[in-house]
Amino acid sequence: MLAACGPPDPPVAIDDPRAYVREQLVATATPSWADGRTDYNLDDLPFLDSLIDARVERDARLDGALPTDQRSLDRFISRLGSYYSTATTASAARRAEVEARVRGRFESPPATFDPETQTAHADLGIATARFRPDRTSWRLLSVETVSNGTELAPEAVARAFGRLHTEPPDARVYHAEARILTVSGARDVRYTYSTESDELEVLDGLDFRYESPEPIGGIGRLIGGEAATQTDDLARLCEDIDARATYRC
Repeated sequence: MLAACGPPDPPVAIDDPRAYVREQLVATATPSWADGRTDYNLDDLPFLDSLIDARVERDARLDGALPTDQRSLDRFISRLGSYYSTATTASAARRAEVEARVRGRFESPPATFDPETQTAHADLGIATARFRPDRTSWRLLSVETVSNGTELAPEAVARAFGRLHTEPPDARVYHAEARILTVSGARDVRYTYSTESDELEVLDGLDFRYESPEPIGGIGRLIGGEAATQTDDLARLCEDIDARATYRC
């Protein structure tokens, strides 16, 4: 037996609608130029307020003011999202600020440590990128720290593991990952170093797996740029699905 539908929930009043819109827009807007990531959204108040005011003025249904209930505000934020993405790239200064945020996150990523598995992990975010014109818009493309569009340059890998080794220095596994933005789309790369095997495993942007052909000689060599990190210098791994085993191709 179906339950009878009751009255809709009463609207939830928001004490400061503008502050709510600012906060939610920065937290939830998924700009196409960042491949949908929210990490690099600008939170500059004058910029956000200019977008809010322009949208309020343009929408006759709002009668010149933001609504005060959460449901209406959420609809407003949803409509504002795509405009936010375009407006961010319309200014050279704002594009430069996004580029600086990408570089800052990539060079000094937040690191975490799981004491249960003794794994140190860092998400480097988008590999250092620059805005490039793309027909009628702008897009971020990873540059400088990228090799062949599918992996990080050696110095970027060394820096990432140097950052990981400080948090903490006695982990068993060190894991770093980044997203490379190319003209053909986004590619995720992952680097894993195990102190037990003393080998580096790489999953490149084409989903191919590689590993060190021989023990590295300690993470210090990896951090110092003395160990091979480029896939051309590593052994490619293949998977035998029937045997559920991995072997060197």
